[in-house]
Amino acid sequence: MLCANCQKNEATVHLTEIEGNQVVKVHLCADCARSKGVAIPVTQALANLIANLPAQEETDAAAVACPKCGLTLADYRQSGRLGCGECYRAFSVPLGELISRLQQGESHTGKRPGGEGPTREQIAAALAAAVEREDYEQAARLRDLQGKDGANSDAGTG
Repeated sequence: MLCANCQKNEATVHLTEIEGNQVVKVHLCADCARSKGVAIPVTQALANLIANLPAQEETDAAAVACPKCGLTLADYRQSGRLGCGECYRAFSVPLGELISRLQQGESHTGKRPGGEGPTREQIAAALAAAVEREDYEQAARLRDLQGKDGANSDAGTG
């Protein structure tokens, strides 16, 4: 399938959005997705790891299902997406093994374990500087970064 934006490259990023009551699917190549600021949620390496979850009988994979949404382990392996929050409990063993292979340990320590990266104050200062020089694209990126860290919750900015 070709990228919906450039019509040249193979679409590797598949977005599903709900607008009103309609489901809209957009298929983009990695370059177009990056240029539009789309974070690519599943890398090829992660997709490969999901596909190669610890070997179990296919019947076992089909038999293990989330009690809330009904998603099976086989469905998860195929799509790489969980159906609901309860899926984390239902598939805790295979997910724990997957997480252990992706990062050190089974506990998520955040995007910035140990605090490396810009502080809230540094982001706020860079945002103010970008607004001052009327670089609104950079200001929007910094605002979004600030929102991800929860920094604007007490800053009084909007």
